[in-house]
Amino acid sequence: MITTDGLENTIINPFAPSVYITTAPDNILSILNEAGTTAKNESEAINNALAGEIKHEYNLEFEQTDNKLFIDFISQKAKEYYSKTPITPKHTVNLVSANIGQPWINYSYAGDFNPLHMHHADLSYIIYVDIPDNIRNNYKQSYSQTKGILQLSYNNKQMHLAPKTGDMIVFPSSVYHCVYPFSEDGCRISVAGNIHNAQFETIDNTQE
Repeated sequence: MITTDGLENTIINPFAPSVYITTAPDNILSILNEAGTTAKNESEAINNALAGEIKHEYNLEFEQTDNKLFIDFISQKAKEYYSKTPITPKHTVNLVSANIGQPWINYSYAGDFNPLHMHHADLSYIIYVDIPDNIRNNYKQSYSQTKGILQLSYNNKQMHLAPKTGDMIVFPSSVYHCVYPFSEDGCRISVAGNIHNAQFETIDNTQE
């Protein structure tokens, strides 16, 4: 089990593809929370189009200014991911452009879960808008330590992760992932999305 305490802006390598543990600032969390509340009150759920056994899932729409802030934030985190994952010891990749896909928000309650699945994109991300402490620590009450945790899987290797409010997890979309159900009272709020059509330039770090 890996907790995210002290791992802000850290690349970890539980398997061949790297996983980036970073954070979302308060203004982004506020934008997501506000847009999510509006969607939950005014929009139809999209749970029938998603893999999860979660009743309350909604597409997120933003005001123009907030939309730019969000896209700029996701683009920056994608650039950070690629800059921190060199393709060779002497070469890094600079993200030149990418398309930010439609994000959605999940309101998860006791018993909700996401089965093992993957996305068809270049990168995927999860932002934890709010995880009450009792839900985050629910895994400690399970002998298998899986209640409420995020599992990332690739090539028969697994990583179990217990994120906290404000965390953002970025990983290649080819990585399978699932979220186990928790049994505590309360609601976990997370936002997920994908990054498509990434275009790169390779940087030779040996050149001055």
